Amino acid sequence: MKCPKCGSWCAEDPTDGYWCQNPRCQHVWHPGPKELMQFTIRKADKRHLSDINRLIVEAKIGSPMEKLDGQYWIAKVGGRVVGSMGATTIDNSTAVLTTLAVEKPYRKRGIGMSLFNHAVNHVRTQGATTIGFITMYYHFRRFKRRGFKTMPRKFLSEPLKSHWMFTAKRYMKCAAMVQTFPSRAT
Repeated sequence: MKCPKCGSWCAEDPTDGYWCQNPRCQHVWHPGPKELMQFTIRKADKRHLSDINRLIVEAKIGSPMEKLDGQYWIAKVGGRVVGSMGATTIDNSTAVLTTLAVEKPYRKRGIGMSLFNHAVNHVRTQGATTIGFITMYYHFRRFKRRGFKTMPRKFLSEPLKSHWMFTAKRYMKCAAMVQTFPSRAT
């Protein structure tokens, strides 16, 4: 199927609908009863901290932050922040994706995966060749379809292994997921 937005080929995902394989487009849509909402993704700044904290606490995936650690993006429907995602660069080639959260009424409409794809593309353009994150085991299939692999923590690269998210007791029941990309020629 072709993307209605840019005309590129799209991949079908039984859970997530369709997603454009063009990294510049990243359009996601869901045919059927829950159609994709119109939303925008923007870089977050300190003005958005309270909204991001609200999403993190409502999703029960972490504690409120005092400041934004790394890069964050928000998804807005109308004027309301309904989703957020963060990314932290550990070193020149390693990044960790953090706190993907979408408000319950806006889930399963492509917002979360669009934020995820946006964050992956951003850290890739910044030179990251290894990207890791943690997720609950019941979510990992959707990320496997995008090339990420589950990995026991003892086999993680040293930068990931020493990152607090992979060592925190709170997240030990979560799956560690990693993808390694080839280096981009400069």
